[in-house]
Amino acid sequence: MIEVRPPPKLLSTRPPLNVPLRERITSGKKKIWATIVVISVIISLIVGCLALAPRLSVEASNSIDPAQPFPIKFTITNTGYVTLRNVQPSVGLCKYLYSKAVGDEPITVRSKASTCGGETLAHLTLSDDFARQLVPGEPLQIRVDDTFRTYFGPGQIFVSADISILVEYRVWFIPWTKHDERRFVTRKEADGRLSWVPVPLGK
Repeated sequence: MIEVRPPPKLLSTRPPLNVPLRERITSGKKKIWATIVVISVIISLIVGCLALAPRLSVEASNSIDPAQPFPIKFTITNTGYVTLRNVQPSVGLCKYLYSKAVGDEPITVRSKASTCGGETLAHLTLSDDFARQLVPGEPLQIRVDDTFRTYFGPGQIFVSADISILVEYRVWFIPWTKHDERRFVTRKEADGRLSWVPVPLGK
């Protein structure tokens, strides 16, 4: 004789009807709290990563007297929460205008790169301003005089400049060298001095 077996019972994802309502409500609350905990952990990890992200600022330390422009100083400051190591600044010259005397037509010195800003500039390493480390809040003052002394002589006038300052550094939890680049152009003020104004790299 052929044995006829009943069809298998399908498993239901619904809680059994005989489970008390209080237990079903408690189970639902546990799932909600578990979801909240997971979301909180994810948000905490994101906030922690943002807090550990290295940050720095680059600012001009002084304005320029066109007849006596040196020293030309910039200040690099660690504005993040982690120590920056092997901090190496360098400067790239995009365009520099000077005249041999007051009233003379300016002479233009341009970068060999086709465009200014970004990594197209040939950066000149400022080895004297190397810093082993910069702790949070610590400043490093650099001088960029050598970038212009090649062209600037006695009696000459500093007319304008467009430069890029690159800062290379390392942090303990990133295995490669990072860099941050800022671009500055001069602006003539009412008193005749020149101040440095930050501009976007690709402008």
